[in-house]
Amino acid sequence: MALVINLQMINMSKLGLKLFFVILIISLGGLLFASIYINSSIDRRFFDYLYLERKEEIENLVDVIENSLDENDRGLVIRTLVNDFVKVNKTFLILTDNKGNVIYLSQNQSGMMNGMMNNGMMRRGHNIFSNKDMNNFIKNSERFTIEFQGETAAYLYWYTGRDANISERAAIFSRRVNRIILLTGILVAIITIIISLYFSRYLTGPLIQMNKIAGKVSKGDFNHHVEISGNDELSELGYSFNEMVAKLKYLEKIRKESTSDLAHELRTPLTTINSYLEGIKEDIIKFDQTTIREIEEELQRLISLVNRLGDLANAEKRIINSQEELVSISDILKNIIDRYKTLASRDGINLDYNIQPGLNITADPKNLETIIINLISNALKYTPEKGEVYISLEKLENNLIIKISDTGIGISEDDLPYIFERFYRADKSRSTKTGGTGIGLTITRELIHSINGTIEVSSQGKGTKFTVKLPSEIK
Repeated sequence: MALVINLQMINMSKLGLKLFFVILIISLGGLLFASIYINSSIDRRFFDYLYLERKEEIENLVDVIENSLDENDRGLVIRTLVNDFVKVNKTFLILTDNKGNVIYLSQNQSGMMNGMMNNGMMRRGHNIFSNKDMNNFIKNSERFTIEFQGETAAYLYWYTGRDANISERAAIFSRRVNRIILLTGILVAIITIIISLYFSRYLTGPLIQMNKIAGKVSKGDFNHHVEISGNDELSELGYSFNEMVAKLKYLEKIRKESTSDLAHELRTPLTTINSYLEGIKEDIIKFDQTTIREIEEELQRLISLVNRLGDLANAEKRIINSQEELVSISDILKNIIDRYKTLASRDGINLDYNIQPGLNITADPKNLETIIINLISNALKYTPEKGEVYISLEKLENNLIIKISDTGIGISEDDLPYIFERFYRADKSRSTKTGGTGIGLTITRELIHSINGTIEVSSQGKGTKFTVKLPSEIK
């Protein structure tokens, strides 16, 4: 009951309780087995030691008796020596002549013997054993033969029962050893409970924390993360969980911003189209080819906007479902440049590059291609004829640096902070002509952030340079 109360007081989870009891049962089971085994082994070996020591003493006694015998008073000599030995060693011995007649019985053990001989093993008044009694006694005794001049003079029976041969000092020692083993077992059991409790809380703590945060995330609160320590599978799970929450938070931010921006972007062409239709209906605007062309331009703008929104949605899905692997960014970049060389040459643009070979990165190859294609196509789009686009790739410390610069129209200082925002266009007068919707650079930035990279842009009135910094993995 106390254990249950203590577990409730520390507010342990259900998983923690299960893990605690599993560890506890295994530990205490092993402790119980080890204690029983150690106790029985020590007990057995201790009494084996006492047995061998006493046996050696009795064998020495037999040698002393045989060396002390003479023709006169052999029985008296034997009884005297045996009696002295019994008094000193507290041993249960029975001495018989060569015919089986009992000539000596340890007096201090007679009560034990009477109980062992099952009510009358020894014939009262005769001090001899029947054959049946002798056979039963031999089963629990060890016999030593006393010889004189090559003939059997007597038999010495040593009762080898455990309690009959242990001294009081040995019994005290045995009890103390057993008590020490018991106290040690109790101490180890307490330590085991404490350690089991600690490890169950240590192992389930991050899971409990993740469960609480997951509950908050499910309600739309993304401002929490798991505290991570160590370098094991639980910490890896914590990192993955925090990364998931961060992505969900970012996607939620994208969703809210996209909804607001989308409403704004759709409102402009729809309002324009509606104004044309009302003007035509009220004969304010003539329904001629010019009007039709302007309405078509607004419709194309809507179609382009919807298509780019689809690209943005696909990019967001790829951020969540990215399949990262070790790829050669040098090869990917060179292959994409080779594909755009023909287009650049057709438009009279010089496309040049300097790529350091053998550079690798852990990323989704499709996302990496989208990043590079968006930046190169954007540079070519805003670079006039006889202009130049230059691309470079190099490794600096632990980062891969991609630079894409052009000699195009450039970006004003006022527009630079906003070019990565959704639906933002620096050159609003040519947005319809170029088909720009202000989403391409947004997609590029989100994909770069998904692989822990950064993107920067600089422009000085003419020409623009994008610098992408990605974490490298070289082999």
